[in-house]
Amino acid sequence: MKLTKGQKRVLIFIARYTRQHGYSPTFREIATHISATSSNSVHCFLVQLAAKGAILRGPKKSSRTITLTEAAHAYLESIDFGYLLARQAG
Repeated sequence: MKLTKGQKRVLIFIARYTRQHGYSPTFREIATHISATSSNSVHCFLVQLAAKGAILRGPKKSSRTITLTEAAHAYLESIDFGYLLARQAG
């Protein structure tokens, strides 16, 4: 999976947030983390990540419905050995 720097940043944030809280972040939480000035920026990142097979998104107007795919987990494990260890422990 080939991701841009921004896509990678969003994906890592979603993974860490989900692991820490047990549910996915909202658009606003993602926007705050990446210092985005509009929710449209977050929307674009999420559409791109979904198109690349990294995430699945729930129904529109549903909050906290972003799910990482197995491909995303494999990608994150390939770039961060600590992610692999945390996933095995959890």
